[in-house]
Amino acid sequence: MNTREKLLTCVKKFEESNIPISISKVAGEVGISHSHISNNHPDIRDDIIRIKKEQKIQILIEKKNNKTEKLIKHNETLARKLSLAKDKQADKTIATLMAHIQELYSMYDSLLEERNSFAERILDYEK
Repeated sequence: MNTREKLLTCVKKFEESNIPISISKVAGEVGISHSHISNNHPDIRDDIIRIKKEQKIQILIEKKNNKTEKLIKHNETLARKLSLAKDKQADKTIATLMAHIQELYSMYDSLLEERNSFAERILDYEK
């Protein structure tokens, strides 16, 4: 296998395995200097540079996706906490309203008794 074929095989290996690539790494794998690639195989150098850029872009995309996933999970957690807090607040509100309703019924009963008492006294005066 000649040097060019070795370089192409090595570049393909880096690309397929998604191992971070560089001209120095490829040259080291093949056993030549990085300047040999730049001087004698500019098309392979360009491929290495292109693959390296694609790998960097892929890494950035993965980081952004990871951040997005973390933010989504955090938002879901906050939404659950908010829902629980609202449920607790709703329970407190309902309990407070029920207490007020009981108080109103009690006041109504007192007023009704007082009204009935006045009605009886008026009937007694009219007799």
